[in-house]
Amino acid sequence: MSRQGMTLRGKLVAMTLGTIAALIVLFAVLLINGKSQMLGDRQDKVRNLVEVAHATVAHYEQEARAGRLSVEDAKKAAMNAVKAMRYDKVEYFWINDLTDLMVMHPIKPELDGKKLDQLKDKNGKFLFSEFNKVVKAQGAGFVDYLWPNQVLKKVFQKFPTSRALSLGAGSSVQAFILMMSMPSSEPTLSSCCSGV
Repeated sequence: MSRQGMTLRGKLVAMTLGTIAALIVLFAVLLINGKSQMLGDRQDKVRNLVEVAHATVAHYEQEARAGRLSVEDAKKAAMNAVKAMRYDKVEYFWINDLTDLMVMHPIKPELDGKKLDQLKDKNGKFLFSEFNKVVKAQGAGFVDYLWPNQVLKKVFQKFPTSRALSLGAGSSVQAFILMMSMPSSEPTLSSCCSGV
């Protein structure tokens, strides 16, 4: 009788352990898929926001073409509009040209007019050269990088054929990693760039 009891106990323990292992695997898969979905949603949001900023710049370009604004007034108005735009309370847009020159950075105006072709992230990636490489090759896209404050970003840039400027926006995705309770040695940021 005790031999049968132990066998039954062993079977119950094995079934319980198997169920626990299956639940752990299922939980891990759900976490990974949830994180991927959240990051994808964040990229979509940043892409859409850059499209809005791009449409704002395009509006002023149309005003200049229609003769309602001078080209200089349209450029100034567009730049001021983009400079004032914010999302998620702290995120912003910047404008650089395709020679890695910062045209407008609303948070660090000391970068305006500076060539940033030698600005590298912690991993040695030339940030603005990489942004422009993506914009020139694809018209728009995302680039992962570490901004000097050690926040990993993805950048989405869009480049219209009529201009030689690039409009970018960065977005931190560290919050999503923290929400998913997945340890990360470095925070993550996503940026989006668009040609204007």
